Amino acid sequence: MKPISCIIGVSILISNISCSTSDSIKTYNQPVEWVLDKGLCEPETIIHDTQTNQLIVSNICGFKRNGEGYLSILNMDGTLKTTRWIDGFNAPAGMAILGRSLYVTDLDRVQLINIDTGKVTDKLGPFSDAKAFNDLAVDSDGTVYVSDSARHKVIKIKGGVAAAYPNDEASFPFANGLHLDRNTLYVGSDKIYSIDLKTSKINNIRHDGLSDIDGIEPDGRGGLTVSIVGGDVWHLPKSGQPEIWTAANLSSTNHAYLPDANLVLVPTGYDNTIIAFQAK
Repeated sequence: MKPISCIIGVSILISNISCSTSDSIKTYNQPVEWVLDKGLCEPETIIHDTQTNQLIVSNICGFKRNGEGYLSILNMDGTLKTTRWIDGFNAPAGMAILGRSLYVTDLDRVQLINIDTGKVTDKLGPFSDAKAFNDLAVDSDGTVYVSDSARHKVIKIKGGVAAAYPNDEASFPFANGLHLDRNTLYVGSDKIYSIDLKTSKINNIRHDGLSDIDGIEPDGRGGLTVSIVGGDVWHLPKSGQPEIWTAANLSSTNHAYLPDANLVLVPTGYDNTIIAFQAK
């Protein structure tokens, strides 16, 4: 981990529901808190465990069945607490916490880990139709939603049974980031989709210039923050103008946003770093 003093630029695009690129871009200077550049191997997702006030990072280390993926634990100042907290994964990408269980995608299955003991408590799958599990979201009843990027599908896992959601015909090009907000499941793909869990209706949330959506996180004020594969982090407020939160050479994967601290945490995948910065 090394502190740095580079600048974060925030660009504003004029929009309501649909936005288009503006010729006049306003930039704000934002401070970078820290950069971690050691002990990581293609970090994909970072999440905050509120009970321990620590960060958990998934390290893909090759998107294939190689047993080389692992999870790391970071302190809030960006220092490594445990480099290889749990290892032996196959491309661990998405993570979610329910109670004290950590759900982790493991290529064609989902593993459940007791955060306090670091022990695997359950495994969902492997599923024969699965090709490339990516992100996931977990409902309060333990229902798991997983994006299968290679199949362009969202998979619902309940009672040990996996099925395309909301139906077999639904397709989400290179389905990636997921976020569950009560009865709405957000899906990051070529654009942002929302699925009403009560009616199974699919809606498009269109923002021109947004594609290849990786992370989707709430902003704590009714809006969303989203990261673009290999690109920037966007803020889509409930009302008002979308913003781009970016930094020189930023290569985003599945970010985290901590509203109370106004802190954005961005794994950079192949760049093998994590960047933490204050948002606007």
